[in-house]
Amino acid sequence: MQIAIELDQADVNALDRRLKWMREEAPRALRNSINRTATAAKKDLVSKTREVYTYGKKNKDITSHMSTKRATVGDLTAIIYVRGGAEEMREFDVSGGVGRGNTLTALINTGNGSKGFGSKGFQNQVGGYYGPFVRKGSSRLPIEKLYSLSVPSMVGNQGQVYGPTEPMIMAKLQTEVNAAVDKILGG
Repeated sequence: MQIAIELDQADVNALDRRLKWMREEAPRALRNSINRTATAAKKDLVSKTREVYTYGKKNKDITSHMSTKRATVGDLTAIIYVRGGAEEMREFDVSGGVGRGNTLTALINTGNGSKGFGSKGFQNQVGGYYGPFVRKGSSRLPIEKLYSLSVPSMVGNQGQVYGPTEPMIMAKLQTEVNAAVDKILGG
């Protein structure tokens, strides 16, 4: 998943008209504004993702899956890349599943309830890995390690994470561009 932050050509033309006597400064001002917006957008996306999902214990758990291609004078687009595969269920809030009759439950999304795995779910240590498992059949073996959403799926959630954050990102971009213009014009 990738999130591009760029200006419309109309905004670039309007800025160019306002700064026609400073053609060299306009691309630098836009580059700086876009890069500041990308940094703020990354922070906003991480905080919103942590608000909605129970994944990880620190912001670093999400930011380690994100990278940013910064805007340059020649390419006025910053891109936030979010990469990664399905995450182990133990990285979310998992409870129970230890001892007979104790049902394994996992809370993934704070807005939804916990998901129960019934009598087939349990937590145990297998080969140095301690985490939740589920039995595949009615017998004792085979068992399967549980996985959940990937970080790109969490960040890209239009309804709860990226959708509500997008207007704030665009407003921040407009504020940064206006501040850069005012700074160049000495106002």
